[in-house]
Amino acid sequence: MHNRITFLLCATLLALPSFGSGSLRVTPTAPATTDLFRVQAFAPGCITSAPVVTSSTTPPRIDILLIAGQCPDLFPFLPPYNGPTIVDQLFAPRPAGDYHITVRLQNGARETILSEGRLVIHDDVPDVEVRPWVAPVAGGTQLHIRAHGVLCLQTSGCPETGIVTIDGQPFTARYTPDELLVDAAPPHAEGAVDVGIRYNGKELRSNALLYYYDPRNEPEWSVFDPVLLPVLDGGPGALGSSWETEAIVSTEPTYYLASVAPPDTTVTTGRRFSGRGFPNGAIFAVPRRESGQTHFALRLRETSRNPDGYGTELPVMREKDFLDPRMALYDVPAGPRFRSKLRIYSLNPPEGDDGEVSVHILLSGTNRELGSSLLRWTRPQCTFDSCMPAYAELDLDTLSSIPAIRAGGRFDLALWTNYAKVWGFVSVVDNTTQSVSVVTPR
Repeated sequence: MHNRITFLLCATLLALPSFGSGSLRVTPTAPATTDLFRVQAFAPGCITSAPVVTSSTTPPRIDILLIAGQCPDLFPFLPPYNGPTIVDQLFAPRPAGDYHITVRLQNGARETILSEGRLVIHDDVPDVEVRPWVAPVAGGTQLHIRAHGVLCLQTSGCPETGIVTIDGQPFTARYTPDELLVDAAPPHAEGAVDVGIRYNGKELRSNALLYYYDPRNEPEWSVFDPVLLPVLDGGPGALGSSWETEAIVSTEPTYYLASVAPPDTTVTTGRRFSGRGFPNGAIFAVPRRESGQTHFALRLRETSRNPDGYGTELPVMREKDFLDPRMALYDVPAGPRFRSKLRIYSLNPPEGDDGEVSVHILLSGTNRELGSSLLRWTRPQCTFDSCMPAYAELDLDTLSSIPAIRAGGRFDLALWTNYAKVWGFVSVVDNTTQSVSVVTPR
């Protein structure tokens, strides 16, 4: 157990006009037992002393107590500062486990819970490996369990069965070359459980190895990697056009492929599907240990004029592809020839006005600003069955009050938002041919 905890309180107090009381972020999102990690919390008012941190591994928990203090008079010529404050807390590596994080605020005699969350820390190199890494709470998933090393060196005469323990419950497992098979995982409450092996004289165990998820709830992002398909929809469009998006998902091994597609999709070969009902993007929750072996492709096709055309490939973005709160898109065409739409996505924008996106429109290749717009996020509820990103959009052809856009030309777009990593692109549709181009960040 690592008892050393290091503190990092923001050197400066950062003002947030408003924020969600449930705001809590961990960086990196899914730390391993070898990683330093940071917990960021949003607190009302001012925090002028180091947080008080208590923690344990049995049960796995982390408790951060923030103590409110008198706000400093930073600048006499400005209005008094009254918060809120962003607090960053840095932690040394910790043992594997399913940690419950609580952030509390003490203000005089009053104490309130600001936010709570779950953090699954996994072994960087576990003694036992299980595939898939996740199972539904109803159970029934076939599990493939391996050791970090060889279970049986012989080419023949290996024991036919072994014992696999899941959260302490033993199961007889069939041996196939290099792995043990549990035909059906037992039902279990949501959360991470330990998995162990007893086979051929070996006894191995890894903590918090198998995660049970409830499809009705929001995915636990320290376990699942969010993969954004920015459009997954189809139907009629402007000027008699008709649109279809087609996606391909491929994974090796194929343990959970059948359950990864959102509802309202038509799966044809188990790999290719067309989507409906996600015009602002769909998020696939892919188990992080399998994410590197999972591949996506996405195409947008206009079918009324060219039903057999290949279409245009759209980017598929992972969490690591989301950029800092500032982003720019260059050389964007707009005007009467095109339908140009800016689409912006985020996985974790703060609530309130801080989630707004500021868009500045400049003449391409210059610093000459032609206009600006303030966009608000939509924040759909995210569950396994229907997970969509926070989303904002701007139709450039609605900016006819800007003479340069009304006349047509090329423009640069500078985007800025508070405290959220974002990604976006512009779809450009030629009004005559209905051909589609995309402008992405460079």
